[in-house]
Amino acid sequence: MSAIWIVLLDVSGSMGDGFTKKPTPTNALTEVGRWKTKLEAAKDLLVSQVHATRGQDIAVIAFSTQARCEFKGSLADFTKWEKKLEDIQPEYQTNLADALSLITQDKDFEKYKAIAVLVLSDGLSNIGDPKQAAEDLINKYPYGRIDTILIDETPKGRVIAEQVSINGWVKPAESILQLEQAVVSGHMASLRQSIASLAYQRYDMEYSLAKASPNK
Repeated sequence: MSAIWIVLLDVSGSMGDGFTKKPTPTNALTEVGRWKTKLEAAKDLLVSQVHATRGQDIAVIAFSTQARCEFKGSLADFTKWEKKLEDIQPEYQTNLADALSLITQDKDFEKYKAIAVLVLSDGLSNIGDPKQAAEDLINKYPYGRIDTILIDETPKGRVIAEQVSINGWVKPAESILQLEQAVVSGHMASLRQSIASLAYQRYDMEYSLAKASPNK
């Protein structure tokens, strides 16, 4: 397997709240009135962007007090599964660390040469140590990448998001246009990094083989 895109979907209680920022009539990019809750925005974004992926598998991990893998497979399989997103409701607290650790501990992900992680969250993690969990993940997958889209950004959420996205970007978004642009740009950046990392891995392997070969 070549690559997988893993989306971490925050389904904690705070995601059931509405946006704190109200729509501004004079700002064409402000469309927060489109959704009643932050979780609705995250689900909408998740479906639209997964359908825009090409040639890679997808995983969806939902997290509140604990993390659980809701889906893992191809785009064709996701199309059959996506209606189940409607059954996922906001609940309990926020344990982003558990979601990141789930990726690190799941041996199924070890078959992929490249891993790109996208966190969809308001960043209000209040259980565990997400920074350490992110470091553990990147230590295991040094060619991996973690990006975060902050839905309804707050100063506290920004701090946590920047700690987690240690080798990726953090983007705020309150409108569907901003959300989609953020994911598209991040997805392209992840793809470029994956291609570069695969080239480096090949060079590293060839260099190691050359050193191990006896001189002729």
